[in-house]
Amino acid sequence: MRKEEFDDLMLQIITNVMEEKHEKHFVYNRIFKKLLNSKKPNKLKLAKYILGRLLRESYRIFFTAQINATQHCPHNKENENKGKIVYH
Repeated sequence: MRKEEFDDLMLQIITNVMEEKHEKHFVYNRIFKKLLNSKKPNKLKLAKYILGRLLRESYRIFFTAQINATQHCPHNKENENKGKIVYH
């Protein structure tokens, strides 16, 4: 893969991350607003759960993009050709 192709791929990955995270935050924001307007007795516990879910899903989006970028990195392919070095 040429450098220009890799740069285009990286921009596409970053764009996808931004869009996915924005969508996820929008969904959880709506859920949170519904929770605030509800008459649930345990709002704080549910709000903490919602925040935890949002953080986990947001991290998962970033983590999968990071793996995808690493797999397509031209330097990663050079290192694979040299063989793995194991240190004990």
